[in-house]
Amino acid sequence: MIVKQRLPAKPASLRVARHATTDALAQAGMVDRELLAAIALAVNETFGNAVRHAYPDALGDVDLIVEYDATQISVTVADTGVGINRPPRDPGRGLGIQLIGELTNAWTVDSDGTGTTVCLRFDMNPNHDPPSPEHAVDVHGDPETPV
Repeated sequence: MIVKQRLPAKPASLRVARHATTDALAQAGMVDRELLAAIALAVNETFGNAVRHAYPDALGDVDLIVEYDATQISVTVADTGVGINRPPRDPGRGLGIQLIGELTNAWTVDSDGTGTTVCLRFDMNPNHDPPSPEHAVDVHGDPETPV
């Protein structure tokens, strides 16, 4: 595990979550800029959904966990909010879920009245050797999603 962080479910946390993810992956040796950008955008969308929908009548937190090995990157975003079975006040356009599906190799959602956990999986390119820490780059996904 390279990131384990609890952040408030506030718009300002989107940037923190995105940068914590990409910075940790870069420091671990991830050099694929396209994959880092895809991960940053998927984290932004997933974390943004938690910020927008998890706590409609209260304050809360969102957990971010990032795991990394030579073949796969796993990102988990979890909240203890109302779950997705409750209709949101602002349903949005529904494009974020479609985008997450296009950016990831696999993803799952586990949700009930006690919260939602989204797991994103990104496969490393099997044609390349695993990156080494000395090749780390400082990459920040820059997409800002209005909340």
